[in-house]
Amino acid sequence: GLGDPEAERAWRIELNGLLGRNSVTRAVVAADLHPGYRSRALAEDLASGRGWPVFLVQHHFAHFCAVLLEHGMRPGEEALGLILDGTGYGTDGTVWGCEILEGSLLGFHRKGHLRKVPMPGGSAAVMEPRRMAAAHLAAAGLGHDWPELDPVIRSGSLSPMTSSAGRLFDAAAYILGVSPARVTSQAEAAALLESAADPSEKGRFEMEVDGNCVIDPSGALRGLLDGRITVAARAAMFHNGLARALTDAAVRVLGGRRLPVVLAGGCWVNAVLLCAVKEMLSEEGLDVLHGRDLPPGDGAVAAGQAASVAANMI
Repeated sequence: GLGDPEAERAWRIELNGLLGRNSVTRAVVAADLHPGYRSRALAEDLASGRGWPVFLVQHHFAHFCAVLLEHGMRPGEEALGLILDGTGYGTDGTVWGCEILEGSLLGFHRKGHLRKVPMPGGSAAVMEPRRMAAAHLAAAGLGHDWPELDPVIRSGSLSPMTSSAGRLFDAAAYILGVSPARVTSQAEAAALLESAADPSEKGRFEMEVDGNCVIDPSGALRGLLDGRITVAARAAMFHNGLARALTDAAVRVLGGRRLPVVLAGGCWVNAVLLCAVKEMLSEEGLDVLHGRDLPPGDGAVAAGQAASVAANMI
């Protein structure tokens, strides 16, 4: 990553060489909205040295725009986005990751999201699913076995709020017992939860969607604790419940309109969730768009950033 000095040096050499070979003298630069990302700092450094403007693009909007680009949507053509991801800096300063966005390449409005919970220890929670399990169980009014985390959860300075789907999957995997307390990669717990799911299970745990299209996973968390149900069935019922809640939220936001629905963000590598949501949205008569040539994860973000900036300059 760009946090590594050697990687940053190689990036600068390659980029300067590319700009020189193509005799680029005028350009605009797109970067992620996150104020702490090294990629943003490098983009701003590149631009300031040349007098180029910088456009900051919210991370999940970039995911949304990448799919619009791939499907040939023109500036101003609107869609609804179900953007499920691990981490992205939100316009409200919280950590986004399960967002319902409505808009086009020109911009977006946030229409709903997963219920926000504390992210105990901030970035430490990304690699320790137990932390998110404790936070989600506490938010649901359910007990947990790690009281030492309670002061951290209650600390606003130590635990930023998050609506991340990735962190919910981490919590679910740990509660179900299929994930270790500490993982070696961000998607490990979610992948273990997906692989545990019984594809033949059609039942679901209920997740409520309130009038503001905020998804409350409390019912599903309660279901995950029910040892009378097999692990494979519970894993599947969690996926099915989230798929139903996302579909219901989309239908509520659309209010009878027939905008296409974009599925974007790293969590959509989950085939169990993807297939369930596509089927439910199709049953509602909605067209579903998702990445095929561009990946669902962060490999598509640069393309989405460029598409948004270009659309706004026409």
